[in-house]
Amino acid sequence: GTIAWTTAAPPFVKALGGQGKALSILPWSEAGFDGYGYSVFASEKLIAGKPDVVKRFAKAFIAAEKAALQNPDDVAKAMVEIFPEMDAALVKQQFLTLPALIDNDIARRDGFGALTKVGVAKTWEWTAKAQGIALDKLAPEQTVDRSFIPQ
Repeated sequence: GTIAWTTAAPPFVKALGGQGKALSILPWSEAGFDGYGYSVFASEKLIAGKPDVVKRFAKAFIAAEKAALQNPDDVAKAMVEIFPEMDAALVKQQFLTLPALIDNDIARRDGFGALTKVGVAKTWEWTAKAQGIALDKLAPEQTVDRSFIPQ
């Protein structure tokens, strides 16, 4: 067993398949983790000094995610252009492990890129416990500025 991102699955499938075995994946969500696994952060200095840059970045980031979901072949092509040693077919397989994590019932319910108060609190709880940090060390809601999330 291993703890890995879902993007690690395709090489494992290939390696195990060569041994006549199949990969079993236990998503964190099935183990009770219902927080956020990936977020984008900006420093307070950047937010205060260049809020227009933060807003444009957030808009571009979400647009790029949506474009990637629509064009997985383009994701592989772009990665290979930057890293020619990568295998385009494998990159595409790895990317195709992500759409269910990006565009799902939660995103459709809360909004693409949304950070709910409950989700932020639960993510902090998991993080604090994993790192041995007291829950009251941080007010998680004070770390979020939703004004930069495109509507």
